[in-house]
This record gives sequence, C-alpha cells and structure tokens, in this order.
Amino acid sequence: MSLFRAIHHTFAPLGTREFRGDALRMSYAVHRYKRGQSTEILQNELEKKFDGAAVLFGSGRESLLALLLSLDAKPGEEVILQGYTCVVVPNAIQAAGLVPVYVDIEQDTLNLSVDAVKEAITPKTRAIICQHTFGIPADTKALRKICDDHKIFFIEDCAHVLPDSKGPSEIGSLGDALILSFGRDKAISGVSGGAVICRTSEVT
Repeated sequence: MSLFRAIHHTFAPLGTREFRGDALRMSYAVHRYKRGQSTEILQNELEKKFDGAAVLFGSGRESLLALLLSLDAKPGEEVILQGYTCVVVPNAIQAAGLVPVYVDIEQDTLNLSVDAVKEAITPKTRAIICQHTFGIPADTKALRKICDDHKIFFIEDCAHVLPDSKGPSEIGSLGDALILSFGRDKAISGVSGGAVICRTSEVT
C-alpha cells in the first residue's frame, strides 16, 4: 500500500546550533515572536509563494473559522470534509453556522475519496475541504473539477505539509484558499499560529 511510502519531509528541522537557538527564543519569548517584523516577513513570503493574499492567525483552527465566516454562507449550508480528520475542522464548520458532511477516505492515502465526494454533493454544498493527510497529496485535480462544475468553494487543508520546491507540485496549487498551521508538531513550527492564503475575491 502506498500509505507506507516515505512521507514528504517539507521543512524538517536542521538541528544546527543556530536553529536550536531560534527555537529556544521562540519558546521562551512568545510575546515577542507573535507580532512584529517576523510576522510581516512570513506574510509577505507566503503571498509570494502561493500567489494570493495571506492573513496570519493565532492557530490553524482560527484561520479555518475565519475563512468559513468570510464566505458569507447561509446558515445550514454544507461543507464536505473527510471522516478522518482533526476534530477542530468540524468544530470550525459548526462554529461558522454550517453543516459538516463527512465522506469516506481512500484506503491507500487516507485522503478524500473523489467518488464519495461526488455522491455527497447537494444544492446546499458550499465548500469542500481537501486535507493532504500526513503530507500525502490528495487528488486536487479531480476535486478542482468537481468544484468548478458545481460552483463550490475549494479549500486545501495544508496543516500537515508546507509545499516546497522538492515536494509534490499538486499540494497547495489549486485551492481557492489554503489553510496552514504552525503548531509545535507541524511542518514549520512557530509553537503556535496559522494562516489563510486566498486567491479569489469571493472571500470578504
């Protein structure tokens, strides 16, 4: 099964003395690293890399909630997500007044099953959240087509991975918006933090 192939490492810690020093400063000076020049640099770099407007948040879950609220969706509209995901995803959907609709996953990748997504779409479907589980690329091309055909907002959940020049090109390239997480166990750790990158004027 492809599930057992090596997971793309993205930006793994380098382990140098400089890296350890930076990590310690971030851990013990939280009040300093959450604002200021460093956050502005990060925001600018994200915008250049992903060709969209970036907004930073205190966590990945806050970024998802803010994105969903910005869609100006009607109460009761639905968001399709995979059943195998972190509880913060459906929590954010419900907090935004929307309805989470769980669909099955592929056995080999633990990502959204495209066939299951097709069966779950209704006139109330407002968005699809595509999670790249553990950094394994989901079938974004097929999901992008579904969203285009049905006029559905396409969100890529890149909390498990931050694409780099050596990684799979399909990650982070086709979503109307991306959500990122910089938690202590993420691809890039800021101890906490998150971001939204938007590529469409649909977000208000």
